[in-house]
Formats: sequence, structure tokens, C-alpha cells
Amino acid sequence: KWHVYNTSNSQELYFVEDNLQKVQDQEFRQLKFCPVIHNGYVFLMTSLGNKVKVWKIEENKIRYVNMQAIDHWIESIEWIHNGSKIMLCCSKDAYDESGYGNYWINEWQIQIWDLQLWECPKLYVVPAFILGARNRYLPTMDIHNGLRLRDINYINSNAECLVLNYDGKGGLLMLKNYDLKLWYYVNVLENCFQPFPSFIDAIEDVNVSSDQQLISIRNGLVFQSMFIPGSNRLLVYDETHTLYEYVLQEDNSNWKILKHREDLDDRSVDDEESIGDDKEYADIDDDKEYADFDDEEFIYDDKEYTDNDEELIDEEFILDYDYACINNNPIFVQLIEKDQACRLKVITGQQQSFPAQFHHILDQQYDYCFIFEDLHSVILIATHEQDIKITQLMNFLSQKDDEQQYKTLCQHSSLNNVNYISVNGSFYRKTDDTLIVVLEEIFAKKRNEVIWMTVVTINLCDGKSMSYTDEDHFKFWYCIYKDENCIITLVQDLLNHEFIKCYQIGNDVTQTKIVAKQEVVYKKGLTCKITLPINQSTDTFQFQSAALKISHEELIEYWGETVGNAFDQVTQKYDGTNLLIMIDKGKDFLLYSRYGIALMKGNKNRTQFIDSQFSYNKGNLWSQKFGLKFNGMTKNIEMYEIATMKLHRTLPFYYFDVVGFKWNLKHSSFVVYNEDRYQSCIIEQV
Repeated sequence: KWHVYNTSNSQELYFVEDNLQKVQDQEFRQLKFCPVIHNGYVFLMTSLGNKVKVWKIEENKIRYVNMQAIDHWIESIEWIHNGSKIMLCCSKDAYDESGYGNYWINEWQIQIWDLQLWECPKLYVVPAFILGARNRYLPTMDIHNGLRLRDINYINSNAECLVLNYDGKGGLLMLKNYDLKLWYYVNVLENCFQPFPSFIDAIEDVNVSSDQQLISIRNGLVFQSMFIPGSNRLLVYDETHTLYEYVLQEDNSNWKILKHREDLDDRSVDDEESIGDDKEYADIDDDKEYADFDDEEFIYDDKEYTDNDEELIDEEFILDYDYACINNNPIFVQLIEKDQACRLKVITGQQQSFPAQFHHILDQQYDYCFIFEDLHSVILIATHEQDIKITQLMNFLSQKDDEQQYKTLCQHSSLNNVNYISVNGSFYRKTDDTLIVVLEEIFAKKRNEVIWMTVVTINLCDGKSMSYTDEDHFKFWYCIYKDENCIITLVQDLLNHEFIKCYQIGNDVTQTKIVAKQEVVYKKGLTCKITLPINQSTDTFQFQSAALKISHEELIEYWGETVGNAFDQVTQKYDGTNLLIMIDKGKDFLLYSRYGIALMKGNKNRTQFIDSQFSYNKGNLWSQKFGLKFNGMTKNIEMYEIATMKLHRTLPFYYFDVVGFKWNLKHSSFVVYNEDRYQSCIIEQV
């Protein structure tokens, strides 16, 4: 229930019917005040389910003006055009987190309603879920791996566009300025969507000023923000319970404290009247204090952008990013667009020194880059609709462009009628000098999406290649685990049946093949144990499965004490789990959830939980010396010994949220990274 008050006299305003009788139990999900007073009236808008109502405030009463029923569920409502129009954002159908139904449609409608005519002259359709990787954004029906549309803002000042926020990834959708009522942007999103620069991420909310010249992007450090209507003044309420005013003018960009924490415990950021005239102004010190890391030396690879860096932001656009420890020296590569050319930025992290950086201007446009510890060259991949080109760039550590050598390894064309191909990952297998590239071939048309998985293997010695495409096609395809020898996936076919599928990767002579396939029946639950071969020439790939929803004694009887107890402990800790996958290699094992989240690490009969707020070291899953975890709540890196599974050391780390780790071969240093923000850090002298 909502309550509306007049802040000038602290009087509550009531909703009334035409006969001026008070409306009892007036409920709605959203309420928005019109930013401009029209004809002496204050208008507000409410929505509940699929209905939106407009009200006006007069004589301390809220009276009904008009109502519109919408065919679809209303996700959000906004006033636009200074209150002359409203924007309704509607999802076609609700989706189910446990899986799709045949009714589900990957679409949101953005309806622009004219209040005077009470009609909808403009209607835009955008995808509800997209896949966002390497600055390419494509619609997807995979709700578990895709980014969901969270916020929409409308701008129609100098250029008509939508500001879209997909789970923290934001950008502008440029709208065609033609006199058409319906625009369908689902299949052409990639060509029309302009992402924000890569350093703008973790977006929680977007606000647009009244004159539509300024956009405010809010992240997790700010609780609430808003533009004061009719001005370029921004109010911000942060995690310290302090309210700030930001006056956005050309030569004035200093924060000003309006009220401190003790004055704002019970007040709203919207309560401008409560601020009063006793404003306290002070500059905010941007210096940050970080914990003492003792003898650990940090080489931090990330840019702090300022107002003077606008040219840099416009010119440099990161397409892809990778890292490796070559000869125990950490190497980072970034595939970037700069000065209308595709470039490779190389960053070398020498010990006891800051990273050295240099650029290579590449021979053509590329979309992906990969480097590996045992391969002293860069793999570059270019995609175009149904075709990809895989190129090897030698001598990339030389700073002279004339010493670079390009070698075309493979040109692959899909045999299926697909819209586009994306690269899921790449590996180098030193034992037989084989490069492996895993592809997703996607066909998308309005309400349907079909995915094929393809594995390309290339012998780097003689240049021979072979490609394997799974004859089955899927609604969604999720990779739980992959390395240079095998791929383990969770897939859903077109009949909504889900399977665990395991592939053994071949080479230029031996074809990649399916070695295990098991249907997932969630009513019974499923436990799987997959044993990876240590020696590829002598050991075999093993797959076992059993029901999950059975007694503790039955788990022990089927799996044995160590494995059975591991399954039982995870089931007890994570209530509602219906699929557990154990990947076993030698003395070690990892226990994964349905979507590849590591829940437990084990060595022999010793185990350790990996809680949901932790990131586990994906770069070295089978390290025999140390394991690494990052606690996102405490901002600590936790190092523990594999042999004992006990905590060895804790390192405070406040620079960014870590999603992965990578040791060098000697375990004397490691790299932490955040893929979404292209940030990385070298931690030495471990």
C-alpha cells in the first residue's frame, strides 16, 4: 500500500471516487509523480498487473482521470516529454526460473502513450534477454546465462533513443526516426545497440534529466539518485547515509554535502523540503585507504578515467581480453579498436616493475584473442555471420610491427542455416600441438532460438584441421566444465528435455565424440560422477549417475563413503538442489551445481565448501599446492593448502571483485581478474 502526503502541511492525501468517497484499500505496485504541473494540477500515475491509471491532485484529494488495460504484464512506468506522455514497459509473458514453457516469448514492449489523445502512437519491441560478451550483444532464449532487461529510459531530444540496462550492462538503442508505429528491434539489436564504455559497469539504475541532456548511471555504492525536475542538479544518497547535491555545470563538478548521516536516518532522498537552508558544503576527498599487504607487491592493470580522458574513452574500445604466464612472466593482451583500426595491446608484468605496454596494428578486424602458457603466439579469431577465420600471430612480444607474422590456421563455415557464430572458448594441448576452439552456432528468429555446438581442432605443426558439430540442436546449451581434453555440458532440447552430455575432444585425425549422455529427471534428482583421464593414451573417460533424492544410507551404498558423504553434505547445505555433478581427477574432485557453480572442493577424503559468495580459482582447478577463493562479502583472498584443505593465509583485496585466478607454473605469483571490467592484478612473492 502507498500513502501520499503533502509535505508543506504534513497532511495525508486520499484517493477518492467520482462521488468523492474515499477509496478503501487502494493498492498498486508502482507510483510516479509527474515532474511538471499542468493547469495547476499535480498528476501521478499508478500501475498494478496489466492496468495503468492516471490521477490528479486537487483540493488535497487524489481523483481518478483515466485508465488503460494492457495486454501484457507492466514491468515499469515513466513520465516522459515533460509529462505530456507516458512510457509503459511490458513483458510479453512471465518466465519460470526452473525452465521455459512453450508460451514464453523473449520480448519486451515499450509503449509510448499520448495523454491528450490517450492513444499509443509509438511501440518498440526489444529482447528481454541477451547474451553479452566481448562487446557483442545478441538476443537469447537462455534465461540462465543471458542478461535480463532491468531498466529502460526514453530520450527524444536531439536524437531519439532508448537507454537499456541488461543486468548491469547498459547502452543506447538508437531508434529510427521514421513515421511508423511499430519498430521490432529483436533481431537487429547488434546493429543498433551502442554499449556504454567498458569502465561503466554494475549498473543498478539510470536517470535522465528533464531536458534529456544528462544521464546519471548509479552503481552499488549509491542507494538512490535523482535529478531535481527542471534542473541539472543531481541528488545522491550513498551508503554512508549522506545526501549530496551535484551541480552539473561545465566548470563546476564538485560534490557538496547537504546533510550528514545523523540527520538523515528517517528521511527520504525525495524530501527536498527537509533539507532546509542550513546547507553544509565540503569537498569530498577521493583518496582511498587500502590494507597493508606486507611483502606482497601489487601491479595493478586498470585505468582511472577523468574528465580529461574523453578522447581516450572515445578512441579506445576493448573487444576482448586474455592473459597467461609465459616463462613465468604474466602477459596480458587486449583486442581494441582505436583510431578506426583493430589493435592488439600487449602488457607485460615484469617482476619488481610496473607493466610495459605496447600496441600492434592488426591486418584486419578481429573479435576474439587467446594466449596460452605453452604457446608463444596469439590466436586471433574473426567472425562474420556463418563464417569464422582463425589466425595465429607469431612474435607478438616483439614491439616492432614489421616482425609480426600472420598464419591463417582455419576458415570455418557453418553447415547450418545460422544467424551468427560466437566463440565459447579456446585451449592449446601441448602433447599433440593441437589448438581447440569451441563454437556456438545460433539461429534466432523472433520467438525461437536454436543452438548447435561445434568443436574445431587444428594441428599447429602441419596445419590440418577437423571440425565436429553435434547433430542435436538445443534451446539452450551451458558449458559446466571444459579443458583441452573434454567438454561437459547441460543442454535442453526442443522438447524441453534436459541432458548432461560429455564430449571427448579429438585432434586432426581422431574425431571429437560424445562419450556420455544422461537425461536429467528433476523429480528424482540426479548425481553424476565424471572421472577424467590423467593419461589420455592409457586411461579412459568414466561416467556414473544415480538418483539424488534418496536416503543417506542409499547414497553411501551406491557411491561409497567419501563420494556419498560429499553429495549428502551439499544436499543438506543447499536445500532444493536437484542436480549435482562431481568431476574427479586423480586424488582431487570438484562438486558443481546445475550451472557450473563450484560448491565443494575435495582431496582424498578431505573436503571444503565453496560458499556462494566466493569465486573459485578457475584458472588452476587441479593445482596440487594451493587453492584460492575470493570472498565478495569481506573482500578477502583466501589461500588454502590442497593437501590438508585448511586455510593458509588471508589477503585483503579491495580493488575490484575477483571472478578468477591464475597461478604461474612455480606457484610463486598469481593473477586475479574481473572479466566484465577487463581488470587484473598481479600478486607476487607468495
